[in-house]
Amino acid sequence: MSSIVQISGTNLGRFINDVDIRHSGNIFNILRLVFASAVIYSHAFVLNNLVDPSRAILPFTVSRFAVLLFFTLSGFLVTNSLKMRGIRQFAKARALRMLPGLWVMLLISAAVTTAVFGTLPLSALPDNASLWQYLATNGLLIGRHYGIDGVFADNPLPFVINGALWTIPREVQCYVALAIAAAFGLLPKRQRLLMLFTAGIAIHLLLPPDLVPALSALRPLLISFFAGVLLFLYRERVFLSWPLAGLAIALTAITDAGPLRETAAQLTAAYVTLVLAILVPTAWKRFSKALPDYSFGIYIYGFPVQQAMIATGIGTNAASNMAATILCALPLAALSWHLVEKPALALKDRSQRGSDPATAAKAGSRR
Repeated sequence: MSSIVQISGTNLGRFINDVDIRHSGNIFNILRLVFASAVIYSHAFVLNNLVDPSRAILPFTVSRFAVLLFFTLSGFLVTNSLKMRGIRQFAKARALRMLPGLWVMLLISAAVTTAVFGTLPLSALPDNASLWQYLATNGLLIGRHYGIDGVFADNPLPFVINGALWTIPREVQCYVALAIAAAFGLLPKRQRLLMLFTAGIAIHLLLPPDLVPALSALRPLLISFFAGVLLFLYRERVFLSWPLAGLAIALTAITDAGPLRETAAQLTAAYVTLVLAILVPTAWKRFSKALPDYSFGIYIYGFPVQQAMIATGIGTNAASNMAATILCALPLAALSWHLVEKPALALKDRSQRGSDPATAAKAGSRR
């Protein structure tokens, strides 16, 4: 049961309850769509070598904020999945949610871009090592190779098909870290996990970002992800309040620029996202529940579509790039969801019904 705090008849906020974490109790679907669109917004500037005006007021690019908040929501949602299913079924659920849509996108993007926007003859493709690197490294969640030689050769960012894929292996690494935490019993003992998280932030702030280059991109993503994990684990103690959200934003804004401000912005954004997701009117929650989950498809198809828009001359300024990309990526995301991702998730729920009726009764989350 949630507790509502009132002063002089005015609701200041309330704690998170079990209803809030159900699919019908929040607007997570809407927020994921917004975050996916925000990534397209930033890339419309980056891919055209233009200055993003939001950088004048934000500590991060809009796309980086969106990615960090994706990780926060992911941490919040998959922790519930892990606690319900156990590590083995959790790993299967994560694979079914991510891999089928990713693999189909890799095949489609490689085939279309090499055929339409490639400068090498099609007969040379079997011997093009970069083609196989693009498919294999991203399909196996290794990353590091995001383009194919000869494709988008005249774009401002040449030969890159899908730079957005750099986050996918990092998300898997966060899942692995969470599974390890569960294996060591840290989810029921949330105080220990909170202590480790606090120590991790302190180390992150003290050590130079490039001390271990291989971890420099992962460190802030881990912070956002485990912020979501802890917000879920401590959900009955998380007080959601618009005034507190405003105060947190104000305090972050006056923090000196640098790693401390960036980390404060991450944690503030995580809290504000939950406030926004849960304290909105019920009508918004009904609308969010009714929406198909196109966010993953928009994210993985957005970058190659943006590059294609630039190559065709349609998206050579930020506004036209954003508009054309949304119009093209949304149908692709819809096809991905209805023909690939949703049927794959049905396999997860079918296996649960066959093996564990108690768990199956709780199934239904798209995470």
